[in-house]
Amino acid sequence: MKNIRFQKIKILSYSEKKARIINLDSNFVLIKGTNHVGKSCVLKSLYRALGAEIKKMPDTWDMSTIILILNFTIDYIRFKSLLIGNDLFVLNPDGSIRFKEKIGSESLSEKINSLLGVNLRLVDNSDLNIPVGANFMPFYIDQDAGWSEAWSSFSKVGTLGDKANTRLYLTGIIDDAYFTYKKTLSSVDKDLKKNSSDLRSYQLLSEQVRRKIKPLQLEFDINGFRNRINSYLEKLKQLREIQNMHLRLMQELYSKKTYIELNIEQLKKNIKEIEKDFLYALNLEEVIVCPTCGGQFTNDISSRHELMRDEYVCRDMVIHCNNDLDNVMKQIEAAVKKLEDINTAIEETQNLIKSSNDEISLEEVIEAKSREHMLDLITMQCSELSSKVESLQKEKDRLEVMVNAYEDSGRKEEAESLFADYVVAATKSMGSSVKQEKTRFGGRITATGSALPVSVIAHTFSYLKLIQKYSGPIFMPVVIDEPKQQGLQQQGLNLLIAYMRKTIPKNGQLIVSLADDKNIDMPSNALVVNLDKTGRVLIEDDFEEVKQEIDNILEKDFQRMWNA
Repeated sequence: MKNIRFQKIKILSYSEKKARIINLDSNFVLIKGTNHVGKSCVLKSLYRALGAEIKKMPDTWDMSTIILILNFTIDYIRFKSLLIGNDLFVLNPDGSIRFKEKIGSESLSEKINSLLGVNLRLVDNSDLNIPVGANFMPFYIDQDAGWSEAWSSFSKVGTLGDKANTRLYLTGIIDDAYFTYKKTLSSVDKDLKKNSSDLRSYQLLSEQVRRKIKPLQLEFDINGFRNRINSYLEKLKQLREIQNMHLRLMQELYSKKTYIELNIEQLKKNIKEIEKDFLYALNLEEVIVCPTCGGQFTNDISSRHELMRDEYVCRDMVIHCNNDLDNVMKQIEAAVKKLEDINTAIEETQNLIKSSNDEISLEEVIEAKSREHMLDLITMQCSELSSKVESLQKEKDRLEVMVNAYEDSGRKEEAESLFADYVVAATKSMGSSVKQEKTRFGGRITATGSALPVSVIAHTFSYLKLIQKYSGPIFMPVVIDEPKQQGLQQQGLNLLIAYMRKTIPKNGQLIVSLADDKNIDMPSNALVVNLDKTGRVLIEDDFEEVKQEIDNILEKDFQRMWNA
């Protein structure tokens, strides 16, 4: 168990240029003063300076402008925290910055818990540490929110289930191992439910598939069937190659046909042009003079016969081209016929592949094999899920045995019985009474009127007794804000203070605020902070000292960031 004690709280406001240094280094600290001088502000600031989120801060106490420094010890090792705005610094004994985190962040919870040695995580989310304020719930009764129920002064402390588990953990009834088993059991149970659901789905699918898709019974020589199919496929491959060869041949023939047709067309155009030139030459003189260069050309009968000879050559070439075209067309017709024969052979081969073979077609074989493969996959998945479910069930059973070993050890029942005894004895010592059968560990307080503050104190200190008995992980300073509540008379207040002083352990620290300490039996070593002397919390005298300390920490933070 780590013992934490507060040494000093330092409060500063830059806007007011005022501050306050309050010494807390005593087993019993009394913060006294009339109403509205700031007693509650001081007490609310104590756990706020460690990152806890108080349910209600006074309207006049603006935390956005108030800066807090808390000097505290953990097992007599000195630490310091600085809260400025939404940033919380924690400093090591040598003055170096241990960490700087944002209020309310998961990272802050992780580091504060590590500092305090608290290893509990939220059961509903094993990746999250319990919130900072949850660690301090047993130790603080706030004036505005703490006097109706124990452990109710902080906000954002998790769900009701988280709060119940934190109560078991902080009182030491169960330890880290229990929650480790509990978290692992929760995770395994979640996986088990998912895999069991998946297994049922696959089993249902398997039943539906087997019922609706009957597997095809292949009662024949599958190897012979395969060989025949392979021979058909080989023949089909050869026919495809021949088909491709004839397609290439036809492409060449059609290209040749086009070329010949283009030649014939051009020769016919040439013949027409020659005939025009011949008729034109008949109407010209026998000697033609070029109007540009003055050259002379002969246009006699012999020259005209040359034109006629060109025409005859062109006509002869047309005849030859037509003969070549006829030959190409015959080759095309033969190739088309051959290609049709090849296509017919391919179709026949394909029909042979598709046709019934021992009353079993290839499509049926493929379909049957596909069904078998699908059923095999479903069966394999069912087998894998079944093995996983079996393994998870064994792990769940093992973890349940471990958890039950904790729960059936009788320690919780013993603690619950002791708690009821503690509460009954406490209320009696403070001049009140409560029925034991109505007192339950973790239960709500049913008292009303002046009996309510007595019951709250009785419940709070009964939990503290359990923390001592079962060696809970931490023991923090017990902070009680204005115990004179609900019309509690002076005599009842005296009994209440006396009970708290007697019950707090020797190494514990009790910090109480009171509006009136008259007729209160004060211990000789009590430390009294009288706010009536100053009229309010902050004063000008302490400003420079606190400011200098804050500046030094901020300078260290700047250097740390610069070096990083």
